[in-house]
Amino acid sequence: MEKLLETILSNSTYLMIALSILAIILFLIIKKIFKLLIYAVVLFIIYLGYVYYTGGDVAEKVVKAKEKGEEVIQSGKKKVDVVVKYSEELQKLNEKTKK
Repeated sequence: MEKLLETILSNSTYLMIALSILAIILFLIIKKIFKLLIYAVVLFIIYLGYVYYTGGDVAEKVVKAKEKGEEVIQSGKKKVDVVVKYSEELQKLNEKTKK
């Protein structure tokens, strides 16, 4: 694994191919997440229409959804921070092994 990584990093052609593959994968992941977000928004609008039609309190539901969304965002930020922390540690370890 280390030899493969060293080969990719030492050869600019391999590095460009690896970065291109990584960019394509990231684009596809973002595209899927965006599509999922669009579906969620449409379903939420349909749900609010249903609540309004049945005589429920739409404002209360929106506030609850906003609070839940903020909780999910905070949870996501914590997970991203953990990933960044491990990435930095791996980078430091990689630099130590090169010396």
